[in-house]
Amino acid sequence: MKGAQLLSLLVRNNQFVRQKLSCRQCILARNRLLPVCVNMTPFSTSSQACQAESASSGLWSKIRFDLGFISGLKYPKSVLNLSGFRMYICCTELIDYTEFFSEFDLPDTFYSWFLVTDLHIWFCMVRLASLGKDGRLLRNCLVKALWEDVEARSKQLGSAASLTARKEGVRQMADLFHASLFSYDEGLLGDDKELAGGLWRVFFEMNHDLDPHKLELLVAYVRKQVAHIDSQTEESILGRGFVTFLPLRGDKIDERSARRQALTVGKLRTKV
Repeated sequence: MKGAQLLSLLVRNNQFVRQKLSCRQCILARNRLLPVCVNMTPFSTSSQACQAESASSGLWSKIRFDLGFISGLKYPKSVLNLSGFRMYICCTELIDYTEFFSEFDLPDTFYSWFLVTDLHIWFCMVRLASLGKDGRLLRNCLVKALWEDVEARSKQLGSAASLTARKEGVRQMADLFHASLFSYDEGLLGDDKELAGGLWRVFFEMNHDLDPHKLELLVAYVRKQVAHIDSQTEESILGRGFVTFLPLRGDKIDERSARRQALTVGKLRTKV
């Protein structure tokens, strides 16, 4: 299906899609989720991963995990904690935000930065969902790093935003993060039409005037990026917290340069 036809279909069925997503969210929230915010433990990116966790461990095991009493890890907790931090560095420092803002007509704002960062955090969470307890712990550290950074960046707005406005902005981002995981997961498990629907609702905020070619570009980017991260080794992800991302256009990456940049930034921030 061509981009123009796809966008037209999404617009015509917008009300149905939103109702369907809302029902799906309510069911999943009732069964296994809490709203995501700065001080809450994040959840897995896929329904299958969460169901597997619930099936393999009871309430007591979950409480022990949340309290930090974790057994059966392949890597020490200290290594996974550091890997989560480094992975977040990769998600923010190895992305060309200027290119994303230009290609998708996004304003150069804090909110646009979050939209792009949220997407790349999700890429990593998809991969981590398949890596057992180690992946779950690293995922929690990754999302914790996200919210700590969001909080720090929001404070840098200074007098441009009141305390109340800043807290409300962070809350809206938490709601967006929550919704994006549902929409992106559902799209990833479906065909390109479903993936485009999720991206259009969240990333493009249901913009009816969106250039369909931009939607096609982002759908292709998501598909190739998920496959690219899935091909990266468990040692690189869990042991070093290092991931690379393909460019928005093209399928080649200078991994040596990306690795050097990520490790350099990680060392600098660790010292701080």
